[in-house]
Formats: sequence, C-alpha cells, structure tokens
Amino acid sequence: MKDAQVVRFFSQAFKLVVCLLTFYFGAAQAADFGLQLGVGQSKANQADKSVLAGLPSGTLQNLDDSDTALSLSLHWQWLERLDLELGYQNLGDASVDLSTQTLTPAQYHQAVQRLTPVLGDGLYTGVRIGLWQQQHWRLQLPLGLMAWQSDIDSSMNGTTLHSKTDGTDLYYGLALQYLPNAHWATGVGWQQIALEPEDVRVLQLTLSYRF
Repeated sequence: MKDAQVVRFFSQAFKLVVCLLTFYFGAAQAADFGLQLGVGQSKANQADKSVLAGLPSGTLQNLDDSDTALSLSLHWQWLERLDLELGYQNLGDASVDLSTQTLTPAQYHQAVQRLTPVLGDGLYTGVRIGLWQQQHWRLQLPLGLMAWQSDIDSSMNGTTLHSKTDGTDLYYGLALQYLPNAHWATGVGWQQIALEPEDVRVLQLTLSYRF
C-alpha cells in the first residue's frame, strides 16, 4: 500500500469517526456501540485476461492483484445478536506490467484498464448477525453494501490516461472474535466483496473496543 493510500485511509477514517461519534453519542447509550480496526490483505479474483488474445505473446510481464487492506468501523448493538455497522475500508492498489515494445499507445492503455485488478476504497454499511457465542468466543456473519471507487492510471511515451470505476455492491463474510472482557475483543475475519468487475477477498486481524 502506497503512502498516499495510508494517508487517505486515516484521513477518511478520522472524518468517519468524528461524524459517527457525534451522531451516536446523541442517539444511543454509550454501552451500545464500539469501534473496530482491521488490518490484513485484499486479493482480487483473476482480471479479464481475454484481452490478451488480441495481444502479442509475452505482453503480460507481471500482474499484482493483492495489497494491504485497512478498515475502521463503528458497530451499534441493536438486538442481542444483531449489530449495525458503518465503516470505511481501503483495499489498497493493484497493478499490471505490460511490455510496450509491440503495443501501440491505444492497445497499451486499453490492456492496462482491462487487466488491472480492481481494489479501491469506500464506505460500507450493513449488519452483523450473531451465529454462535460461548463463553469468551463469538462468531458473526457480516452482510451489507459497500460504495466503492477505484482509480487506474496508465503511462506510455509521456502520455498518461486516467480512468475511474465505482459502484455499490454486496459484501458478506465470517468474523470470529475472542472477548477477554466486556470491552476488548480480538479476532480474525474473512470477507468477500462482490465488486461488479470482479470479486475481492479480504482476510483481516481485528481489534475492537466496546464503550
């Protein structure tokens, strides 16, 4: 993940926390909500490689479809086994390396846009459904929607083209947590985000604090 992405994550996360705390302090009792920080890895499914059929052999040099993923969310316990969540997630950057020796600028830019895996960042909101809880362990099913955007830049012979992709798509997953006391929780989470271009899988370690 680039330094600019890290700065963007903390900038967006700070704005989110300020807005959410302002709202929820007025709307809910303090014991009803908490914050969660997640750090892990995102990985996109295979990009559309059908475009390679029209390109010379050996054009694709390298394809990087994974990066560091960061998330920050606020959870509000609505029912005993149902939490509402609202958060910001940065899935990092993906990249593709193509040989330019046999490509025209038009072919190069088209191939970069179609082959670069979509990661990006955005806001998400949904529910966490409690599936199982025993002593200090808890298993939840996160389910909701993510409004995301992804930027792709390609440069060749001094010419840079910029394209932007965005959308609102479904996410779902599983989250296992260990709760040593009433406030703190650590855990591991798996999340599948069904972005319109391709699915993205996220594995994260999480740290939560309930007020």
